[in-house]
Amino acid sequence: MTRRIYTLLAAFALVVLIGAPGIATAQSHSTSVDSSATYGQWKPGFGMQVRTLLESPHPEVQDNGMQLILHYAQRDADIDFAPAVPALFDVYDHAEHEGRRLLALRAIDAIGTDAHMQRLAQRLDTEVSDRVRDHTLRTLASRNPDE
Repeated sequence: MTRRIYTLLAAFALVVLIGAPGIATAQSHSTSVDSSATYGQWKPGFGMQVRTLLESPHPEVQDNGMQLILHYAQRDADIDFAPAVPALFDVYDHAEHEGRRLLALRAIDAIGTDAHMQRLAQRLDTEVSDRVRDHTLRTLASRNPDE
């Protein structure tokens, strides 16, 4: 458990450090910078930073990226996670462990569009895992309760 906490903290630190230079530069250029103007400057690149985590060869780092998506998708609608979607589908399609695939499914559901849901539906015919197929069907049904 301690290793997982350290991995999560390291991933979060990476995200913060990558976003921090823009904030520091803006603050160093003017002493009268409004703090509300610099707040949120990390948002434009956040989706790409999360994608970097998802493309890591280390499953724990991928998990951290997906957890960041789930955390921020609920709290801030201004974040564009579109750059992370291809990497999420890669995890969903190719992760060895079903749990990781289901975490990717939750993240896709949290940020996905109707087009992404259609892509999930198209994968159902070739899905070999009953568990992943069942969860995907439930996810799709929750998006379209009338069908």
